[in-house]
Amino acid sequence: MLRVFAGVGLGVVLLGLPIAAPVSHATPARDRVPGELVVLLAPGQELTPEPARRALSAHGLVESRRFAAHGRTRVLRAAPGSANADVEAAGRALVAAGIARAAAPNLVLDLALTPNDPLLPSQWYLGTTSAGIRARNAWDLETGDPSVVIGIIDTGVDLGHPDLMNNIWENPGEIPGNLFDDDGNGFVDDIHGWDFSTNDADPNPVFAVDSLLGLDTGFHGTFAAGIAAGEGNNGLGIAGVAWGCRIMPLKVSDVNTEITLDAVTAAFEYAIDNGASVLNMSFAGTNPILQPFFQPLVNDAVAADIVCVAAAGNAGTDITTYPAACDSVLAVAATTVANQRASFSNWGYYVDIAAPGDNIWSALARNYARDASNDLLFQLLYGWNGVDPYMSGSGTSYACPVVVGAVALVRGRFPTVTAPFVIKHMKETADIVPTYDNQIGGRLNVYEALNRYVDVADDLAAAAGARLGRATPNPVRIDGVTSFAYTLAREGAVELAVFDLRGRRVAGIERGARGAGAHRAQWNGRDAAGSPVAAGLYFVAGTLEGRRVGQRITVLR
Repeated sequence: MLRVFAGVGLGVVLLGLPIAAPVSHATPARDRVPGELVVLLAPGQELTPEPARRALSAHGLVESRRFAAHGRTRVLRAAPGSANADVEAAGRALVAAGIARAAAPNLVLDLALTPNDPLLPSQWYLGTTSAGIRARNAWDLETGDPSVVIGIIDTGVDLGHPDLMNNIWENPGEIPGNLFDDDGNGFVDDIHGWDFSTNDADPNPVFAVDSLLGLDTGFHGTFAAGIAAGEGNNGLGIAGVAWGCRIMPLKVSDVNTEITLDAVTAAFEYAIDNGASVLNMSFAGTNPILQPFFQPLVNDAVAADIVCVAAAGNAGTDITTYPAACDSVLAVAATTVANQRASFSNWGYYVDIAAPGDNIWSALARNYARDASNDLLFQLLYGWNGVDPYMSGSGTSYACPVVVGAVALVRGRFPTVTAPFVIKHMKETADIVPTYDNQIGGRLNVYEALNRYVDVADDLAAAAGARLGRATPNPVRIDGVTSFAYTLAREGAVELAVFDLRGRRVAGIERGARGAGAHRAQWNGRDAAGSPVAAGLYFVAGTLEGRRVGQRITVLR
């Protein structure tokens, strides 16, 4: 465990490294071709005799000529203008009449996708054993949407790591190297995030030896980033849980391994203002003063539709840690390959979900040199081969990005589901493990989280107040169309408009009275005069039932 101290004397701890490991209305992916029935004809049968034609006509279907007439397979489709097309009823009728041996809607089947990353066999936690999170099944449904951005508040991220470099978030509103704040967000040349400890645009980690343990800690953020979203299927190293998502590096530690509260606060605000979808917080403090301080930050993040995920801690007790114990934070405990609570993992009332955190393989920072003693310890304790930038580690620090990656996959598959309901969904789809020795929630099951449809209509209708869902897609191309789901708890007035960074109104989106329930609005990327807007950053803002709402949109060239 690495101990660092906040600037106001509040203990904060990074929660991974030195536990030695021996070497809505959401729209799910289409599940069928609408209005089509696949029929396997019985021997000697055809669709031309009168009984078959009557069955087709009664259910509003006609034959498609997609396959050769001499085969046994036929595809039926809804007749043009038919109001009574019922493919399943038609299939039952054809089978009952002996015309078809089998019939089924034209379902969309999934690929059994297995990435080619060579260390995948070592990533036991991604598999389908009783202790795994079933990511290898989940990847048939979703591998990560690049519009989903994972903020890593940590020791920095190695921007050039071969398993991370292609997944690093890029600020679309900033022009590299011109020493100018192009997007007006207060940060000059913040192309790939920010270093809040030294206040510059380089979030790469640095060699930093912890005074208590004598071990380098600079790799910690890179390691977490690789677990959450290391590039998969690229023939290198490891596969992250959400290998297609983007990583926003938010460096908050300095060369003395200190993480100060002011740096973490600034990182929160940056993530909120710059479009993060999920926040990984593999750090903690136990001072109760941290709860009322972190809670407003978490509230602001949730209002910006960011899911906050935090590690529970490595003390092996039920001590309360923050920000994990804040409201609306998904708090994560660690489990082992034996499907037990890891002995180092905290537990307690505030822990929401468990995920593998013992002997986890991920990316080792390679952008700086370490001393010989650290290199030797990494080889002896964490399985580093002395050459390739990968090793193993243990801690709730690493269980946390496992959950973060799963949340990112859910956000990509169900883009209109808001942050509070994503947290609820993750807990509801976790596996109940009655043999856990203490309260750590259910074990993450990412396949179930992706496979189970998220219908939040009842939850949203009962929620106090109105909600504005995430823009989809975001970023959006110039002259493209992005849509917004919003929900009203009761009938009320709605006004939504697009504004530029200077607060000037660009175009109206929605205005008037709307009934309770879910609605959808769109913006076509044009201003009030009908001209396409310039690339850059914009805001959708307004009121729903008198409540102010808003979110940021990026328009790409």
